[in-house]
Amino acid sequence: MSQVIREALNARMSDEGDPYNAGFNAGIEESINIIKKNKASQMRFPSGSSFAELMEMDLLSAKILEVNNG
Repeated sequence: MSQVIREALNARMSDEGDPYNAGFNAGIEESINIIKKNKASQMRFPSGSSFAELMEMDLLSAKILEVNNG
């Protein structure tokens, strides 16, 4: 369990330009773009938010924060 936590912390604190983080974040951004373009995801809930907007918020929270340690 502690190894998993260390790996997660290292990923969050890695240098900018890390190919894994950049690729992961690019995948998140592309997922958001696909969801936004899908007509079915434009359905609005009683709250006023669309399905696309709700999914975008969830996906953005999954992005890896890239920190420059230099």
